[in-house]
Amino acid sequence: MLAFNTADFRSLVSHPYAPKIALAISGFIFILSLTHVISLQTNKVENNTGEVAITTKVIPSASDIVNFHLFGIATADNYDTIVKTQLPFILQGVMVKEPIAEQTALISNGGAPAKVYRIGDSIDGKATLVEILNDGVILNRNGQLERLMLRPKKD
Repeated sequence: MLAFNTADFRSLVSHPYAPKIALAISGFIFILSLTHVISLQTNKVENNTGEVAITTKVIPSASDIVNFHLFGIATADNYDTIVKTQLPFILQGVMVKEPIAEQTALISNGGAPAKVYRIGDSIDGKATLVEILNDGVILNRNGQLERLMLRPKKD
């Protein structure tokens, strides 16, 4: 059985090379960890001719993760409290479906032809489309939420 007492430990720690050995072990562990991370980011692929190609995996950056809107985009709980926009936009139609990235709104600016917009699109540089509802859309105009509703059908 291997016995190790405190006197042995003190002599080991007080050795003149102890700090250098600890630094070398720490460096080795760091390099080993770094090579492991790099290996997670690359794949070796061998084709039928025996050639090896190395491909890299796409790892999102911090800004990509922020733009994923993991917890959604903050909007008002009660849409009636959001002011009606004074912009000359006309909402001509909406397509609400899952996933949200496929939702679209058909919006025209005054008498101009309507264009298709998705969440996050800038509408003629005046507002950003934030949310698409069954009967309207929510816009962000200079940090202020505004609503643009479909016009009621005329009988």
